[in-house]
Amino acid sequence: PQARHAGCYFHFTQALYRNIQKLGLSRAYRDSESTRIVCRKLMALPLLQLNDIELAFEDLKDDSPVTLRDLFNYFETFWMTDIPLHLWNVSDLQIRTNNNCEGWHNRFNIRVNKHHPNIWHFINCLKQEEVYFRHQVMQMRAGATGRPKTKKTNCVQRRIDTLRDRYENDEINLEEYLEGLSFVAAKDKTKKINKK
Repeated sequence: PQARHAGCYFHFTQALYRNIQKLGLSRAYRDSESTRIVCRKLMALPLLQLNDIELAFEDLKDDSPVTLRDLFNYFETFWMTDIPLHLWNVSDLQIRTNNNCEGWHNRFNIRVNKHHPNIWHFINCLKQEEVYFRHQVMQMRAGATGRPKTKKTNCVQRRIDTLRDRYENDEINLEEYLEGLSFVAAKDKTKKINKK
């Protein structure tokens, strides 16, 4: 009952970028700095505190070029209306992606090693999994730590924390906060595109 259901930030940005492509905005994203900045700010919205998202979205929409109207219509209909904001807001989460879940599914599929196992094989695999996790819990209780975060992940988190602190201390406004997050949020896909 205390678990919080949350979406995956990676899949959020991926869905948004796929919609950018679907709407024929890939070239504008690549070639137009202003288009890219607006798109990256949309990708950064889940990093804002929940109570700031709607205002930031409205401000961004009001200041955006008409060429992005379809993108904003999609975002408003799907992400602001159909999907509750709290499901895609990741501002207070330490883990923002579902990589851990995907990793477990991959490992379990390897263990099962069959597309349609019979019930006895499946139960045996679940028992092995239970033993494995019991050992993991015992190791953690004995002081073992989980896999450490990468330097890059720690650096990104520090940048997000710094921006949040500056915003909460009124050193920057909401627009500056979102702009700062936009540089943390999305990889610069133009580097890959321009190398080709």
